[in-house]
Amino acid sequence: MTKGSSQLFEIILIISLCFSLCTCGLEVYEENMLYAPRDSGYRAGEPDPSFRTFIFTTSEDYKDSYLEYPNNENVYLNFQGTKVFYRIYNSLTALNSDRYSIESVNAEFSSAGANRAITLGFKEISKFTPKTSKVSYFKVANSDKDKNVEIRVYPEAEYQVGFFLGKEPMCDYENNIIVPYRSLGSAQKDFNFFEDTDKNPKKEDEDVNFSENSDVTEGAWYIAAYAASYAINVSFNNVYSQLLDLGYIKIEE
Repeated sequence: MTKGSSQLFEIILIISLCFSLCTCGLEVYEENMLYAPRDSGYRAGEPDPSFRTFIFTTSEDYKDSYLEYPNNENVYLNFQGTKVFYRIYNSLTALNSDRYSIESVNAEFSSAGANRAITLGFKEISKFTPKTSKVSYFKVANSDKDKNVEIRVYPEAEYQVGFFLGKEPMCDYENNIIVPYRSLGSAQKDFNFFEDTDKNPKKEDEDVNFSENSDVTEGAWYIAAYAASYAINVSFNNVYSQLLDLGYIKIEE
């Protein structure tokens, strides 16, 4: 080895060693450090009305923080809160097929699961506010502490439909309970499907996966749901945590 080659080799070795020492112990994530919601009260078509709800606990960690990316740039994420995604099925085979597809990419500190769900047609669940008679997307807003959330999408027996924080219903300024609605653009429909025929899911509805599978039962629908923490990045795009699978609820005539 010539003297010049030897010196070049030594310089490369020193640079490599310095880089190794500087990055030792540095946690580098694929996309973000948003912690997913937790404590899913996973549902699987429960027959008992008292269990036909979606349940989870929000995760408020690492909000408004600078996060380390693979390119070593610090990217600011503005934590917004927690969203819930849903989709309506008439076939458990189709529902489980989508679940497997989502879980195949649903990784920690990554938006991949949420993006896959959105691609498959999952919609953000909406809310109807009686005071204003308006339908808008529902979210559990950013706060300083974790919250226990329960969502009952339709009324049955003695159980009230609505969004609940802990055991307290979310209400408007006139103390009317805010209730879950489907996300269908200008159409305003709740999840009480069999109250009248207009509310029944239809093949052409954007939030419906309508299947011809052999396991389809007339008068039965399944609502699958996921929860995710989310933030807005410097490009004003949504960034999501890993999805929390909330299971599915069966609604039948």
